[in-house]
Amino acid sequence: MDLASNSASKFNLSLMFLTIATIGAVVFFAYNPDFDLWLSTKLYHFYYRQGSWYGQFLYVLRRLNFWLLYLSLAFILYKTIKLICLKSWQKLKPYLFILLSYFMAGVVVSDWLIKPFFKRARPGQVIQLGKTYTAPFEIGTECQKNCSFISGEVAAATAFLSLLVLLPSQYRRPAALIMLFWIILISAVRMAQIGHYLSDTLFAALLVGIAMLALKIIFNIPHKK
Repeated sequence: MDLASNSASKFNLSLMFLTIATIGAVVFFAYNPDFDLWLSTKLYHFYYRQGSWYGQFLYVLRRLNFWLLYLSLAFILYKTIKLICLKSWQKLKPYLFILLSYFMAGVVVSDWLIKPFFKRARPGQVIQLGKTYTAPFEIGTECQKNCSFISGEVAAATAFLSLLVLLPSQYRRPAALIMLFWIILISAVRMAQIGHYLSDTLFAALLVGIAMLALKIIFNIPHKK
C-alpha cells in the first residue's frame, strides 16, 4: 500500500470512528437524559469533600491548557507571518489549517454557534442555584452567556490534534496518544470543577474532531513523511 492510499485509509477510519461515536453518544443521552445531572451531582459532592488542594490542583491543570494554547498559537502565528513574508505559499497551508482549526474550535463552534443556541445552564448553576436542568441538545432558557454546551476548553484541547500535520510519521502516533490523553484529562478537570457535564466535553471533542477532518479535506493537506 503506498503512502497516499495509507493516508486515505487512516482518514476514512478516523471519520468513520468519529461518526459512529457521535451517533452512539446521541443515542445514549437520548435514552439517559438525566445521566449528566446524576454524574455532576456525584462529582459536586466529591469536590466539596476534598481539601483546598483538590481545587488548586484542578485549577493548575486548567490554566496549563490555556498556556499550551497560547504558546502553540504564538508559534503558529510566527511561522505563518514568516512564510507569508517569504511568499512560501505551499508551506503555508498546514499553518493556515492549524489556525483555522483553533479559531473554529475555540470561537466558531463553541462560543458563536452552539453555546448561544442551546443556552444550557452549567451544572454548578443547576445544583447550587436551582436553575433548570436541560438534557443534551435540549434548548434551555436560563443561560444567556458563556453557557455549558459545549465545552470551549475541551474544544480547544481537541484542536491541538491539528498540530499533527507538522510532525514526521514516526512521531505522529505517540504525539496523537499524548494529545488524546490530554483531551480526556481536560474533560475530567472541567467536569470535576462542576463547570461542565459529561456530554459537554464529549460532544466538544467529537464535533471539533469531525470539523477538523472536514477542514483537512478542504485544505488537502498531506502529512509530512
